[in-house]
Amino acid sequence: MNILLLTFDFYPEKGGISHTINSMCKYFKNTDHNLIILNPNFNGENIHKLLDKTYTLRKILNISLRKRTPRQIISIFRSLMKDKNISLFQRINLILFFLLKPKTLIKIVDNFDKVYSFLKKSDFDVVVTSESGNLLVLGIIISKIFNKRLISLAHGLDFLIKSYFSLKYFYFKNTDMFILSNKWLKKVFQKIYNISDEKIDIINRGMFFETYQIEESKETLRNKHNIPNNYFILLGVGRHTKRKNFQLVIKAVKKIKDLDPAIKLKYYIIGEGEYTLELKHLVLKYGLLNDIKFLGALDNHTRNEYYKLSDLCLMPSISKKNDIEGFGIVFIEANYNKIPVIGSASGGIVEAISNGENGFLIKPNNLDDLIQKIIHLYNNRDLCIQMGEIGYRRVVENHDWDKIGKKYEEIFRKTINF
Repeated sequence: MNILLLTFDFYPEKGGISHTINSMCKYFKNTDHNLIILNPNFNGENIHKLLDKTYTLRKILNISLRKRTPRQIISIFRSLMKDKNISLFQRINLILFFLLKPKTLIKIVDNFDKVYSFLKKSDFDVVVTSESGNLLVLGIIISKIFNKRLISLAHGLDFLIKSYFSLKYFYFKNTDMFILSNKWLKKVFQKIYNISDEKIDIINRGMFFETYQIEESKETLRNKHNIPNNYFILLGVGRHTKRKNFQLVIKAVKKIKDLDPAIKLKYYIIGEGEYTLELKHLVLKYGLLNDIKFLGALDNHTRNEYYKLSDLCLMPSISKKNDIEGFGIVFIEANYNKIPVIGSASGGIVEAISNGENGFLIKPNNLDDLIQKIIHLYNNRDLCIQMGEIGYRRVVENHDWDKIGKKYEEIFRKTINF
């Protein structure tokens, strides 16, 4: 089986989606199947730097003025218009969309131009895309022209626009199969777009366990990183955005310290992003420089060391109108290291955390609820150990990439033969 993957989320991009794509690449490398990756990042074995993600205005104008561009646009439209599965309303919608957004059309045409010659010489059985913007439209064009099935890995942010005049209705209706990371996302997805059960499969996030192994003990790691063994260590991991809600944990640490200065608590934050400076200002404002440490973007091994030396991992993300937490791989990474987790009862987090078992769900953006849960675990270390053990068993049973990879194989094969 030869699988063509179109993705902007390939290494060195970071985050849950990129983690899934990179893990998929690693899995299929050790099978009899062939994963052909088209991405804008770099070349490698079966990895081709053919797609483009960055377009300046000058670049768009230059592409528009190329002699072959009008012919390519006509050719693409013909292939789509001839498809009997595309309704008249969708065809009109498609034409109007591109007339109103010519820059989007030019980007798609340019990427098609970059990959067409390569695809003509390639042998592939199915097309897979990892985002539902321009790449899914490109995937639809490729699937129609080369008569192949199309699969979309939908993650959450990519389908939240609810409008009958959005192009998303067009390409979701013309995609053969969707793979989502949990049941909650499936429910939201179907509510917005009315996609049938037959076109949706669910595959959880996963891990290659061997890449998370840390041999040193918790005490040894704390000595290595100059962290006192008698402190209760909170850990936050992720890109620094307002939605991830690191600020809520900072406020909780401040209030806990005010309630009882004798509480031995430290909070370590791994990652960086557009919200880092505001988080640091908040820490400075609250006078918590000795209690909260920003570690930056660590390498995976050092990050895993911090997972193992910590007592509790928190990511109280909040859902916004066009921004949700699809699942949260941080939770399963923490649980694998036998530490409990706390997250908000929102988005896909409700499936990552079984409340009261491998951690706690709190009311979204509820500071008092978060403080109560932190103090409860601080005063019940045996409960921390128990939840960590439950979380570890849960991860080993449900999130092993060797098992998950086989599910991808089955779905790809089923879609090809659909």
